[in-house]
Amino acid sequence: MPIRQTLDLPDIQLSYLEWNQGQTPLLLLHGLADH
Repeated sequence: MPIRQTLDLPDIQLSYLEWNQGQTPLLLLHGLADH
């Protein structure tokens, strides 16, 4: 089983999924800036 480091960070997890897909990398940056 893969270790999920974003269990306590659902927002970051969503951003990571978007980043993994490569559709909206800006979403990840926006998420980091939001926190």
